[in-house]
Amino acid sequence: MPQSDKGRSAAEAPLCNGEQVAGRAFIPLPARLPRPTPKRRRAAAVQSAVLAVLRDARHTWAVLQVSIPECDPPGFLAWEEALLDLVDAGAEDLVWCWDPPVPFVVVGYGQSRAREAHLEACARAGVPVLRRGSGGGTVLQGPGGLSYGLALRIEPGGPLDTITGANRSILSRMASALEPLLGRPVFVDGHTDLTVAGPDGRHLKFSGNAQRRKRHALLFHGTLLLSLDFSRMSELLPPPSWEPEYRSGRTHRDFLINLGVDPAAVRQAICAGWSVRGEFMTLPTEGHRQCMESRYGRSEWHARR
Repeated sequence: MPQSDKGRSAAEAPLCNGEQVAGRAFIPLPARLPRPTPKRRRAAAVQSAVLAVLRDARHTWAVLQVSIPECDPPGFLAWEEALLDLVDAGAEDLVWCWDPPVPFVVVGYGQSRAREAHLEACARAGVPVLRRGSGGGTVLQGPGGLSYGLALRIEPGGPLDTITGANRSILSRMASALEPLLGRPVFVDGHTDLTVAGPDGRHLKFSGNAQRRKRHALLFHGTLLLSLDFSRMSELLPPPSWEPEYRSGRTHRDFLINLGVDPAAVRQAICAGWSVRGEFMTLPTEGHRQCMESRYGRSEWHARR
């Protein structure tokens, strides 16, 4: 007759699957853990949101402004990466704005140029198709589209510690900085879009954004549509390979909006929103040269996909 469990020591008691391990005591677990109820899931979501707001409220930035030298689009992409490398190595947080002197198309790091741009049309129009080091979608940049960027240190447990947290924190701050200038609400839609409500109530996009993360810092950058010429956008760009739900299949012209405000006022609003406390004077010229030589000055980099 087999010995009953009652007569065995805890070290000899069988596991819930019938096995035993001599010399160790195990507490059998239920075969299935209880599933969280909808009420508990909602409570956890609210708690997470509240903690995120509290983290953002405790965190204040006082960044330095960088004046990007006159350069062509590949040179600008190299400056952004060089500034990110500088902050990642321990420099203070930085912010900059840049007015593109010529039109150009820039695809995200992992995107296919042939899928995201009409390459032949771009070649005929003399519009280069470049590749940046961050993710996100393809955009047409040029005069009337103000480019801005932030290189920010990542603090463990802070608002920038995760991709989602950084998107939420930075875009919320950008929206708050721009609303007084625009005189109307600014919304965060999709993953990284800034929008305003159109005449029919549907949201219209005026800014797309992306980020690139390194070990100690991130680059967050985007374009603010102020007076960009949309007339050739459909000729140069097909519908994107992925679009946010709120776009609802709208064409570029029906989906985008120019804000029609003075670029100098936008720069001032961004500087105020990020508590700019001075000018950063020492540009990483050697880092810029290395970025041009290794990536942005090489046609193979831009045509790699």
